[in-house]
Amino acid sequence: INKPLKPLSFGLIDISKWQLEREKSEVELSALQRSFVWKANQIEALWDSILRGFPIGAFLLSESEDKKLFLLDGQQRATSITLGFYDPWHNKERGNTFWSLKNIPVVWIDLSPKTKTKTQKFVIRVVTQSHPWGYQRADNSEILSVSDRRNALKLFKNDAAHKEKGYVNLCLSKVFPIDRNIK
Repeated sequence: INKPLKPLSFGLIDISKWQLEREKSEVELSALQRSFVWKANQIEALWDSILRGFPIGAFLLSESEDKKLFLLDGQQRATSITLGFYDPWHNKERGNTFWSLKNIPVVWIDLSPKTKTKTQKFVIRVVTQSHPWGYQRADNSEILSVSDRRNALKLFKNDAAHKEKGYVNLCLSKVFPIDRNIK
């Protein structure tokens, strides 16, 4: 008879290490889990909740006979948490350690926003391969306007580091939310 597991407690750093340090992790993604599907605004909303101290739900883990833990529920949240700890300027040499991400989005936190979003207290921004300059600040579920994308592309083309690679091969550590605040 299997005895019930005692409740486990993991901090945010522990959760991020499930993927950032997979070789040492006691938690693996269950084969039952789908790929990562959250949109940028969902990642931003999770991080806003975390920074506000709101509860983000529990993770459901299952223990195998060899004492490994398999994540059965919470992969979207766990991966979004990991993205907040992922450093694209240093981690890229280590290769992709994420469970189900081919292209890793980059999470930005605007520490001194001039304006906030409609729904968030903190301004968290996510840039992705398909939206390398982020989404609209005021409504983070909407893509950038054509003029903002045009301005971003102009900045991109003027940067010597991008001349060789071109737009389709850009590195997310070289781009940023176009409407960020510059001090």
